[in-house]
Amino acid sequence: MSEKSKKSGNQPKPLDPNGDVILVVGIESLEKLGKFLVSSKALSLASPVFKKLFSKSCLEGSKLEETKCFEVPLPEDDPEVMEIILRAMHFLDPIVDEDVYLDSGLLADITIHANKYDCVKPLSSWVSKWLNKPRLRSSEEMKALDYGHMILASYVFREEDSFAFFSSQAIRSMIPKDFAIWEDTDLLPLLLLPAKIRDSLKSGIEELMDQMFERLQTAETQLRMHKGGHLMDVGYCGKCEKTYLDNPKKCPSCRKMRLGTKYCSNDSRVSLYSAELKRAGLRPTSPKQMRARSATALYERISSLHSSVNHYCQAGMGCPLATELRLCSKDCKELLMKVPSLELADFR
Repeated sequence: MSEKSKKSGNQPKPLDPNGDVILVVGIESLEKLGKFLVSSKALSLASPVFKKLFSKSCLEGSKLEETKCFEVPLPEDDPEVMEIILRAMHFLDPIVDEDVYLDSGLLADITIHANKYDCVKPLSSWVSKWLNKPRLRSSEEMKALDYGHMILASYVFREEDSFAFFSSQAIRSMIPKDFAIWEDTDLLPLLLLPAKIRDSLKSGIEELMDQMFERLQTAETQLRMHKGGHLMDVGYCGKCEKTYLDNPKKCPSCRKMRLGTKYCSNDSRVSLYSAELKRAGLRPTSPKQMRARSATALYERISSLHSSVNHYCQAGMGCPLATELRLCSKDCKELLMKVPSLELADFR
């Protein structure tokens, strides 16, 4: 939390200068206390919970008729988050500087508090705006917990487009083990975010990774089917089994006077493909072994194979190995781009 939320003082912040209630939010002993002068009428209109609190059937409601201005303690709430919500209820800008203070964790905290006080609807226009901020949608800066926060906010505030966007991004960027992080944080309460959503995301992640695994296996199968060979622009020493790109007149290692030729054959292509997959950490024996990296990270490794493989075949781009590496990268990119998003309507 920011320093401003930790400061306590005797004077409440006047969210309504003519307010009739002072909300004391947080616990002073924890240096997290905020006092806010508010209008009970504004809060009652925005929140059924506050409406009941300030009704005559409750102690606080009876005090409204007896006392001009009195304090209502809310020790379980976060003062910074409640200030944002209370400002919105009083038709004030909720966050003075969004670029400084707003992040996915704060948005999740706002969502939890808004759900508690049943004031999702009055905040929906603001949350819709925040969910579409480019900075909060940047996949380069987002981690597994960030996706959880944004999906939670999108779900609770019924933001269909944002829910679809962040769910598809999560499938591309998370791994199955990441969901353990979601379960270990208070900002992703299980009662607010249904297990069905987490299960659907996990299934989507595993399916995408399995498809990439299958594509890598298909490439090897295709290479085995190409029987033709091509001369390579290298010099090859059969004695020490070394290859030289500059094709010298004799082997620098064993001093053999004459280097032989080397061919791009079916076996050599499969062997090189397997070696490059192993070097890139893409040589698992089962799909489950690929799930230590996100689908996006897997694609980056797959796409780098084409440029990193040193294969000097006279067939050039027409070489079966070059062709399969190029097609494999293209197909995996299409798998990433076509990831289906979750539909909000399926989870209500």
